[in-house]
Amino acid sequence: MKEKTGLRWHTGVPVATNPLILVDIGSLLVLLWGGTVLFITGLQLVIGDSLQGSHVQGAAVFATYLALFTAAVFLFIAVVFFQNRYVVLYRLDDEKAWCETIKKTPSSLAESLHCLPFPVPSPVPPFRSVVKSVPWDGIGKAVPLADVRTILLKRGRGTAMRIYCPDDAVFGEALRFINEMTAAGGKGLKSGDGR
Repeated sequence: MKEKTGLRWHTGVPVATNPLILVDIGSLLVLLWGGTVLFITGLQLVIGDSLQGSHVQGAAVFATYLALFTAAVFLFIAVVFFQNRYVVLYRLDDEKAWCETIKKTPSSLAESLHCLPFPVPSPVPPFRSVVKSVPWDGIGKAVPLADVRTILLKRGRGTAMRIYCPDDAVFGEALRFINEMTAAGGKGLKSGDGR
């Protein structure tokens, strides 16, 4: 895990059972539901010149079916295509946090039965991946979530990167390293648990 100039590790990340991803999906479904109700109700008001309770009820029913369909599609993709997990390679060095998200090839069912990030061996190429990096000077603060072994690197009001850790030892070491790097850049982050 330790490198000359930083840290490096692989971790498995659950999809359909990951609390952080489920909060994101839930928020999107609420926004989708509310936006659909407002859009359909507004459209009925513009086209029909009046609005009745049955119009709002019809919009709410349609929005509910749309949200349920979207949730079902998410679950289908997460379970069938991702087998409820993907792998991330993290590298933290003196300049940046770097991650490579890897779609894992089919393997044992035991890897699909996690709710928290979990240790995995290095995947063997070929695989499909997406790479992302965030320089330390672009990080406003780090928010450690010890209960889900995840560190959120914040930039402004958004999250620049989620750093998933396979166990508590990696979580602690990564948090110390991140605090050192961001403090060296004048950010002065303090460790602690917060959302």
